[in-house]
This record gives sequence, C-alpha cells and structure tokens, in this order.
Amino acid sequence: MAVTTVNRAKLASKRTTAEQAIAGIDVKGKVAVVTGGSSGIGVETCRTLALHGAKVYLGARSAEAGQAVIDSIRWAVGAGSGLQLQLLVLDLSELASVRRAAEQVLAAEAAGEAAAGVQLLILNAGVMACPLMHTQDGLELQTGVNHVAHFYLTQLLLPAIKPGADGAPARVVSVASSAHQFAQGMPMDDLNWEKRSVAGKYGPWQSYGQSKACNVLFGRELARRMSAEGRPVLAFSLHPGIIMTALQRHQSGLVKAAIRWMTAPWQKTTAQGAATSIYAATAPELTSAQSGSYLTDCAISPSSKLTSDMAVAAGLWE
Repeated sequence: MAVTTVNRAKLASKRTTAEQAIAGIDVKGKVAVVTGGSSGIGVETCRTLALHGAKVYLGARSAEAGQAVIDSIRWAVGAGSGLQLQLLVLDLSELASVRRAAEQVLAAEAAGEAAAGVQLLILNAGVMACPLMHTQDGLELQTGVNHVAHFYLTQLLLPAIKPGADGAPARVVSVASSAHQFAQGMPMDDLNWEKRSVAGKYGPWQSYGQSKACNVLFGRELARRMSAEGRPVLAFSLHPGIIMTALQRHQSGLVKAAIRWMTAPWQKTTAQGAATSIYAATAPELTSAQSGSYLTDCAISPSSKLTSDMAVAAGLWE
C-alpha cells in the first residue's frame, strides 16, 4: 500500500487516526496479539497492523464474531492481499481460556530457536461500569477481565515477547482510561470487592476506575521489571479517548444518550480512538527512557498521583 508522509511531531492530537499514527513505520514480520479485536477500537487496531504487514492474532471471546471481523477486513482489502490475520479465541472472563489462547500463540510463535516470538502485545479488551458480576473464576468482573486476565496473559506470553528481526524492543500496551482517576486508593486486601460489596459499597464506576488504575500501574511496574532484568521490552498504558462503542453496553439507553450528549465535543471515531494504541505499539520516538509512561492523544501525559506511585505498582504486582 502507498506510504503516507506524516509529520510525527504533529501527531499529538485527538484527531489523529490509527493510519496516521503508523504512517512510515515498518511492522512487516512483526507478530502482534490484540485482545478485544472483534469490536470497537480493537477492530481498527487489528486492521491497521495487518494492513501494514504485521501478523495479527485477533483475540475474540466469540469465534464467530472474530472470524466475521477477519473476513470483513479481508473483503474490504480484496482477495490476494496476503493479510496475516489469525483468530485467537480468548474469553477473558475464564482464565482457562486465557491459558489456551496463550498456548496457541506459544506453539506457533515460540517453538524452536528460530521462532519469531511476539513483538506487540496490545491489551485492548475490557468491560465498563457493569453491575456487580463475577467471572467464571469468581473474580469481580471488571477487575477480573480488565486487569487480572490481562496480567495472566502477559505472564504466560512473556517468555516469547522479544524483539523482531529489526532489533527494536518488543512492546506491551495496556488500554486504560482517564477513568483511572476515579480510583482514590488501591485496597490490596479487597481488590475483588468482597468486603466493600458486602458493606453495600460496590459502585460500577468506582470498580471500573480501580481496574483502569490497575492497568496504568501494571504498565509502570512491568516497565521497571523489564529494565531491571535488561530485557528489551517496553510497556505503556493509555487513554484512547471517548468513543461510543459496545463498551457502553451495560448502560441504559438514557445514560448512553446523556454520555453521548455531554461528551460530544470530545468524542472520537474508532479510527481516532485506536490511534494512541497504534502509537504506543509502534512509535520509534518512544524509547526505553519513556517506558512505563501513560499516553493520551498520541503523547505522554500525566496520570493520577495514585497511578504514579511505584510502591503501589510494586504491591499490585505481588
């Protein structure tokens, strides 16, 4: 496909698209794993990486939904495009499914000394502001899906996460949210909301905020650990922006309408919403010195005091 010239110094904008974020960057031969690839910005993330030559494992809870996205991307591009899109059935509400998905990737990409490994892991999937529900493993749904399952997937894949043929460091990208600011503390003894829910203190948005704070803290501590071990793996977290997608499915029609009306000036398209994920995963200007950073609108941005506390980040990891 034709190469688009973009002034990368001007990418820091809420209007930047995923295509603009990746313009001029060579990802051919890289292997990417993307969770939540069958809806919202996950579709655009997978599409953009595949169009630019990466081999993409499209993670989806439903095999039918995931394959439908793959087929639609291929149909739009045309037969014979050679896109490398691989379905990865991955239900983040079931840790056994997470393990099976990781084993599929490892069998294909980490077997033998010449194996390609994984260069890009994009932890994109999530649930938002849902009522008190639990995963199949008994975890509070938002903490379990948004944080624990992604933590587990990363741990399973970490032995295979390594630079590609170009020698550039591999990257782990966590799609967080500005809602991480809703978390005023990180109760290590009640991350699963057992004590607070019994006391009637469960709040859908408070839980969402806690899970997104975990995403930012996870990125910071992963970056620290990889640096300490001398491993060429960078980690970033990000706020994608406000995008009206299936993520709002647990909200009533009235609440959705209110959100749409109140946030209209700041809303992004899915192409714009995926831009910061693509930027975090591929931008050459993000170096080891910035690893662990939180990004907004394709630029490094400050996060809350809580999510900047490395002691909390280390404690969460344990």
